[in-house]
Amino acid sequence: MARFKTPHQSTPFGEIKPEHFIPAIKKDIQESLKATNKIANQKAQPSFDNTINALQNVGELLERNSTILFNLNSADTTEEIQQITQQASPLLTKFQNDIRLNQVLFERVKKIFENRESENLTSEQVTLLKKRV
Repeated sequence: MARFKTPHQSTPFGEIKPEHFIPAIKKDIQESLKATNKIANQKAQPSFDNTINALQNVGELLERNSTILFNLNSADTTEEIQQITQQASPLLTKFQNDIRLNQVLFERVKKIFENRESENLTSEQVTLLKKRV
């Protein structure tokens, strides 16, 4: 549930037990939703920096932990890991839906897109917005 204290933050597979995954993923989801809601509900006018850039770092641990689980399931699976993966999948799907269907967040992104000319966004930033809107 924290950054790895290993060289290059490499995954310490020997220290990770299957029973660590679901509690970590649940906590990561909770923290990611909290951070997303903070971004969505901030008082500042929507801008690329305070919304899109801020969202870039949300869910880093969730992404890392779920990637480790699914890679482990692919490369060195066990029946226990398969069961944990089956438990994690609906949690992650619900999380993705909660983000995608967050109307307040959508409205912020939409405003940024609508004001893209006045915000002097790069073509790369506009392309990213188009994919999010």
